[in-house]
Amino acid sequence: MEFLLLYGPLVGFPMFVTICRTLSPVMRHYILRFRKAHNMLITFYSIWTCVYTSRFIYWNDVHKTLCAPRPVDNLITYSWFASKIWEWLDTAFLICANKQISWLHFNHHMSAASLVAINFVGRTSRNSVFDIAALLNSFVHILMYTYYFDPLYFRFMRRTITRLQILQHVLMIFIIIYAFFSEECDTSDEALMVGAFCYTMYLVQFTQFYVAF
Repeated sequence: MEFLLLYGPLVGFPMFVTICRTLSPVMRHYILRFRKAHNMLITFYSIWTCVYTSRFIYWNDVHKTLCAPRPVDNLITYSWFASKIWEWLDTAFLICANKQISWLHFNHHMSAASLVAINFVGRTSRNSVFDIAALLNSFVHILMYTYYFDPLYFRFMRRTITRLQILQHVLMIFIIIYAFFSEECDTSDEALMVGAFCYTMYLVQFTQFYVAF
């Protein structure tokens, strides 16, 4: 099970993309009917995640927020992992709408679930940077999926969302560096190194995307 959680998404997402590209025009049209509902539901889930994880943030103690052991809570741990698989539907909707899948989109959706998994697999509870990562990500996703719900109406939010995504990745890189050099943080070097690689990749690709606007 641990192997599947860690490496399954890295294999499963390319397979999912391949399957989506073989769908008939009729099936693509049918799938697109659920796009607004999908975006609305993820917006609501992101609001819930943002509020739920805020309970585990020590607002007056940054070190404790980033380093203190997390209480066992399978609801947030596995729901956030599952949400990264759920977000693969973003890719399905793009393919069904005959849109191009960028490397940014492909790399992000292929790696996100595994990045979440490495922060809890093999542990009794998620590691100490899990909650702040979920909080930052869910906050950005509230705005992002609201925009996806009606891109024309919320077009004014587009550049702001990308700026916030870039800020999110910058903050996570600094958080990972802090946790890596602090001997008290309840995390692992492996998870931090994978996180540093992924967030650096995201930062570069999102910055390139922003510059190309």
